[in-house]
Amino acid sequence: MTHKPTIMAVDDDPVVTEYLKSKLGANYRVVTTNVPAKALELARAEKPDLILVDVDMHDMDGFEVCRRLKANPATAGIPVVFLSIVDDPAEKLRAFEVGGADYVGKSFHPEEVLARIGHQIKITRLQREMSAANDRLVELDRVKATFAAMLVHDLRSPLGVVQVTLTLLEEKIAAMVDADLQELVEMSLGGLKSTVALINELLEIYRSEQTEVAPRRDKLDIAEVVRRCAADARLDAQRREVTLEISVNGPLPGLGDRTRLERAFANLIGNALKFTRAGGQVAVEARPVQLAGKASVQVQVRDTGMGIPEGEIPYIFDLYRQAETGRRSGVGLGLAIVKRILDAHGASIAVASQVGVGTAFTVELPGAG
Repeated sequence: MTHKPTIMAVDDDPVVTEYLKSKLGANYRVVTTNVPAKALELARAEKPDLILVDVDMHDMDGFEVCRRLKANPATAGIPVVFLSIVDDPAEKLRAFEVGGADYVGKSFHPEEVLARIGHQIKITRLQREMSAANDRLVELDRVKATFAAMLVHDLRSPLGVVQVTLTLLEEKIAAMVDADLQELVEMSLGGLKSTVALINELLEIYRSEQTEVAPRRDKLDIAEVVRRCAADARLDAQRREVTLEISVNGPLPGLGDRTRLERAFANLIGNALKFTRAGGQVAVEARPVQLAGKASVQVQVRDTGMGIPEGEIPYIFDLYRQAETGRRSGVGLGLAIVKRILDAHGASIAVASQVGVGTAFTVELPGAG
């Protein structure tokens, strides 16, 4: 037996409700009430697919009935169609303002009302199906992200063992003065380090997207954080034959998660070195500034690298997106991580770049007086 959708009719005139029941009964299960104040209770009990309500009723007009239905989460999603003996544009506007789905005059043709009811029920059904499908997609995305994070996390342990082994091999081979073997181990170790770095970046992305995880708010010296990141980058700069200049005026008191801020600044400095050719220069500067009368800290990383095309700049902080610099490395997670970490700290980041000249990233962090 085919299930009939349920229509609820609200009108203080029993003649009207009986008429509606006779006209709609062949296609719908019709429930009625002649007491407007009871409409909300009946709607909760019957869970109709659509509600027809008269505009002009003595105890409570249809607009108030609709307002109360829409204010209740249990009935807010039920479409309400108004019936009226007048065709007043002002009343039609008010009907839509209180949440009505449609408005028809009582001098209707039954076929017209049936068509409008069928249309509204179809719309509601499609909306519910889309909402359910979206909920399923959100849940699948959550499961996928959690699985990926667990997988990536579990990869770190075996890769850590391999990294330690290769490091020991590197030391032993260096003592043997075997240049070929040492080069092979260095290449393997370099590839492994890049893999571990990518794994850490993927985990950072996952953690940053869990909105319930707020960053720590410890007192720290931002100058010290920047100096440490720059110092750690010196060997990389030497290997790339890039001059690394550091100008940090401190102390620069702030609040935040030291580990995550170090990751953000390390990514900015590493990115600048990566896209600067041999003989170029990367400058790291940190200083106190005043923004809107409040003590803040400005950190700037400038390079003389290839620069970023103007059309690419709006997208450089997107996940898995890299600027068309002509030189690619990684999968485009570094700047996305930087942006998420800084957003979580209430900081901002701006970029200025010119192709063939270089790029400057400027970070503004709230200070701690």
